Amino acid sequence: VDPKSVAPPEIDVTMLERVDPRAPLSELSAPLPPKPAEAPPGGIVYRPVAVESARFEAKDLILSIAGVSSLPVGESCVADGIAWACGLRARGAVRQWLRGRALACDFPDAELKGDVTLTCRLGTQDVGAWLVSMGWARALPGGPYVEAEAKARDNRMGMFGAAPDLSLPPMVEAPAPAAD
Repeated sequence: VDPKSVAPPEIDVTMLERVDPRAPLSELSAPLPPKPAEAPPGGIVYRPVAVESARFEAKDLILSIAGVSSLPVGESCVADGIAWACGLRARGAVRQWLRGRALACDFPDAELKGDVTLTCRLGTQDVGAWLVSMGWARALPGGPYVEAEAKARDNRMGMFGAAPDLSLPPMVEAPAPAAD
């Protein structure tokens, strides 16, 4: 407040008294206690790159997702008599889903070298469950994702689906330029 344009009220600071805040109007309006910060179990894998549908490269490690069998990049699938590159398409779908985000993986206490099999999450999504339910990996027999694979197969998802339509749209002749 600019004292030249607005006259401040006369206040005797010795008369001011601090009082406690009032109680909430109801229990519903009371704030909840803060949740404790939970660190994800395991470790964070930054900027993993999918080398197959369920295998990721990060620094000098190859991470394989537990409970699933990855589709090799060179694998072909046949649907309705048409062969298509489902392994290549699976890797592309996983890379698009990852989009450079970090994975939270359950690392063992031992030192890691080479190829390691782990369970991982992308945010709160279980990576193995996503891969199998979308049809981009096979569930290992007796593993936790067998039902998800059956649903993906029934719904014709991913490798169980039809070959992608790679035909080009029909040629349309461009309009002639307008004469001046």
